[in-house]
Amino acid sequence: MRIPLLACVILALCATAHAGIRFEAVDINPNAGTNPAVAMVDLDGDKDLDLVAMGNDAITWYENPDWSPHLLSPTLKKLNVCMAFADLTGDGLPELAAGADWQFDNTTGGGSLHVLVRGEDVRQPWTSAHLLDEPSIHRIRWADTDGDGQPELFVAPLKGRATTDPDFRETGVRLLRLLPPKDLLATPWPMEVATQDYHVMHNLSPFRAEDGRDHLLTVSFEGITHLERGPDGSWKSRHLSDANPQPWPRSGASEIKTGQLTPGFPVLGTIEPWHGNVLAVYTPDAPAPIEAVREWKRHVLDETFNQGHAVAWVDFDGDGRDELVAGYREPATDTKRVGLYLYTIAPYTPGGALAFAKQPIDDGGMATEDIAVGDVNGDAVPDIFAAGRATHNLRLYLGKRE
Repeated sequence: MRIPLLACVILALCATAHAGIRFEAVDINPNAGTNPAVAMVDLDGDKDLDLVAMGNDAITWYENPDWSPHLLSPTLKKLNVCMAFADLTGDGLPELAAGADWQFDNTTGGGSLHVLVRGEDVRQPWTSAHLLDEPSIHRIRWADTDGDGQPELFVAPLKGRATTDPDFRETGVRLLRLLPPKDLLATPWPMEVATQDYHVMHNLSPFRAEDGRDHLLTVSFEGITHLERGPDGSWKSRHLSDANPQPWPRSGASEIKTGQLTPGFPVLGTIEPWHGNVLAVYTPDAPAPIEAVREWKRHVLDETFNQGHAVAWVDFDGDGRDELVAGYREPATDTKRVGLYLYTIAPYTPGGALAFAKQPIDDGGMATEDIAVGDVNGDAVPDIFAAGRATHNLRLYLGKRE
């Protein structure tokens, strides 16, 4: 399907010759304000991906293919901060969980969690219900950790309750697990605390384990942690890496995503430390499921980031090996520009160094706050949707193979 650019402007062509990939940058909204979260999801059931941007003061979705905007929800409570879609009713259409009342410096109040469901007309604002309040709610993810085929909602505050700058040591973050009821607007939802052992948990990433259940990877001041929920409901944690080797509070990591170097050979990508300058990759010594890897080798790909805030693994060229996309939201230490970049990793020999090539996707025009990846035009080449913080823009980068 060809995308008509009725409301969009072609901005640039970024050639990535080493990977045989180029990107066409499309301006979705150059004056979108601050958008802390974006998503690609089929909202209207027409089998193509729409674009969703959560702004501080509204959630807006852009309808494929002409990217006409629709208000999904106004401000839920003060500042919106995070969102996650999942089909909770089995009708093939997603519902939305969203975090709001974002207060960066407040660890004793603020933080509001909501569920939103569509009406008969998806282009009209959705109905919302308030689920709970938790100080510094920052990231939410859906995962099926008990293997029953129904997703659960994981809620990760950034900081522990009543903790203080700069170490935030007083208490750990309460990672919450919520079970959606049949009546999604009925509150409260059943809830448990998965762990409270970690501090400044900036992000988490579910992955499907060999046992058919989802496990979680979290990043915090402690580094990278693997969390698994047992059949009896107990939680097991396993420390994978300290990540950034500097002392607390410059320790750990703040972004993580999983990918594969070749089929069966997993790889992790991180930003280190919190809002850090380091883009790092972790590899095992041999092919194995993520949950079975006992030692990970750390490779530093880039140390020039300034407030790194997004990573994703994607196979753009169709060779079975993922490329890494990463971006940052403040001017870099070397170029003094913001940006979004593609890292293509050469075939890897376990235990050795990691060879890679870096190519700009957007050099200077995207102060990357968040990214989402998917194929919006059906050409079998992934595309990237990005939100800029200081640049206040939304851009879609259409992937093209040479």
